[in-house]
Amino acid sequence: MMNQDASGPSSRGTLVDTSVRLRPVRSKIKDDSVMEILLCDKGHVSKVYVSVVEKVSAEPSHVVSGRSLKPKETMTDMQMEHGLGLLYTKALTAKELAEQNVFGPPDLSYQLLPAYCHQLKRMNSGTVTAIKTDAAQKFEYLFISLNASLVGFQTAIRPTICIDATHLKGKFGGVMFIAACQDANNQVFPLAYGWGAVE
Repeated sequence: MMNQDASGPSSRGTLVDTSVRLRPVRSKIKDDSVMEILLCDKGHVSKVYVSVVEKVSAEPSHVVSGRSLKPKETMTDMQMEHGLGLLYTKALTAKELAEQNVFGPPDLSYQLLPAYCHQLKRMNSGTVTAIKTDAAQKFEYLFISLNASLVGFQTAIRPTICIDATHLKGKFGGVMFIAACQDANNQVFPLAYGWGAVE
C-alpha cells in the first residue's frame, strides 16, 4: 500500500470493501518518520490528512508562531494538487488531526504545567505559582504571579486591584483571569494571571 517512485515517498491506500470501515495504513512522510493514519472508505480523509501533515511537518513554525494553516488553504491546495473538492469541516478536521500528530494532543500540555511552573520559579526567584487539581488529578486552575509584579505592587503601584476574566472557547473551555493595577502614570500593571475551570 506504500507507493514509492523516483520522486520520493508518497502514500496510497486501497479499499478493503465499500463499507464505512476504518483501517490503519502506514504513510511515510518527508522526514522519514512513519505514522499511522486512518483510511476512510473513499480515501478522501487519508489524502487530505497526509497532505496537511506534510505541510505542518515541513513548516511547523507557522503553527508555533501563531499562523496556523487555515482550512480554506487546505481546500485550495487539495483542489489544485489532487483535484479533490473538500468541505470546510473535513479540511478543519484534517488540520486539527495533523497538528495533533505533529505537536501532540492538547491535553498533554496540561502535564507540562508543573515543570513550567518549576522553571518559572527557578528562573524568577520570588515568583508565586499554584496548580490545583481535583481528586482524579484533573486540572482545576493555575495561578501565576511573577516576582517583578509583586515587588512593583509593593513599592510603586496604587493599592487598588482590578480583576477580570474572559471565557475561553475551545475543547477545554474555562476562563482566563487577570489581576491588574494602575501605576503612577495611569498605565495598566499586571499583577497576576491564571486559568480556571469556572469564573
